[in-house]
Amino acid sequence: MSFLSVDKQRSRYWASWLRLSRCCTKYHKSIAMFTLVFGIAFWWWYPSFDCYLRCARTIAAHRGSVNCLAVNPQETMFATGGDDGIVRTWSLPLYEASRFLSFKTPVSSLAISPDGVFIAVGLYNGRISVYSLADAQQLVDFQAHDGPVVGLSYAPGGDVIASETAFAPAELWSSKTGASIGRLMSHESGGTAALAFIESGSQLVAPGASRGGLLIWDVESRSQRLQIAGPEAHVGSLAVSPRGDVVAAGTWHSQIHLFSLVERRHLKSWRAHETPINSGLVFSKDGSLLASGVAMGNVLCVPTLKVWSVETGASVDMIRMPRFGAASNGFTALGFVADSNVLSTHADGRIRVWRIRVPTKEL
Repeated sequence: MSFLSVDKQRSRYWASWLRLSRCCTKYHKSIAMFTLVFGIAFWWWYPSFDCYLRCARTIAAHRGSVNCLAVNPQETMFATGGDDGIVRTWSLPLYEASRFLSFKTPVSSLAISPDGVFIAVGLYNGRISVYSLADAQQLVDFQAHDGPVVGLSYAPGGDVIASETAFAPAELWSSKTGASIGRLMSHESGGTAALAFIESGSQLVAPGASRGGLLIWDVESRSQRLQIAGPEAHVGSLAVSPRGDVVAAGTWHSQIHLFSLVERRHLKSWRAHETPINSGLVFSKDGSLLASGVAMGNVLCVPTLKVWSVETGASVDMIRMPRFGAASNGFTALGFVADSNVLSTHADGRIRVWRIRVPTKEL
């Protein structure tokens, strides 16, 4: 190829580039507007695409909000309760439902006994009822609080139930007779489930309120045994690892605090979400993962479900709900089931099953 032919070819390329530049200059406003609209649309709809791809199953469970979720220790079933006053049980892994119990007032909390035989139901009118899961026979029913029962927890032995209501002392009850065992006079719930049994049921762990950290209570004497120092924060949810050695606290400042019950000290803290963590924390069965969710969302901040490594505090996985309908898509309760799937309940009356990307351990 001669030098002249190469020069002519370059001239043609240069002319083509000039024409393209003039075209872009002429339509630059249209291109800029298209890019802006496309960017906004992508920002708005991407959580929806990610949500649909990650959701393994969606179940229309209740009319109105699903307020609570409880998975039995054997992971063969779980129960949900909602604003419609119905408690439903669901089989695993088939997710087949049955209309188990019906009440005239919304169901606010649930707890399944450690042996998986009984279920305790907390209602908005302050009553607690205990039923047999096998035949739905009522064992006991009693008035526990003046307000909604926001939290229930079975002792490992199954003979004691701890209950909470907003801004009032936590109560201890006999699960067989409904008789009052006592109350933790200086512990007041902030309106969320933040109480759990430890040490084979002989002790209770609760947030330290304005003092921060954790408080350990003796169940028999109902007196404070010790305090574990930690950051000052209003705790919205609490979870104890399956081995009983680590406590996770989710705060209204969107942080997660980890405490060691063995070393009696604060381990680590990190910012987990953009809104308060008040819809629950749950450990995986082996205690290596921690799932957290938020109930509140808006146009700029969508409700998210995040899974964390307990060892490092690093984010393992995240699921974002669609921006459209963020107020009703928020997470109200969480639960781990087999195969590292996470169950979540929502204010729109649905249950969702999520595929969690669990990191593989290198050999």
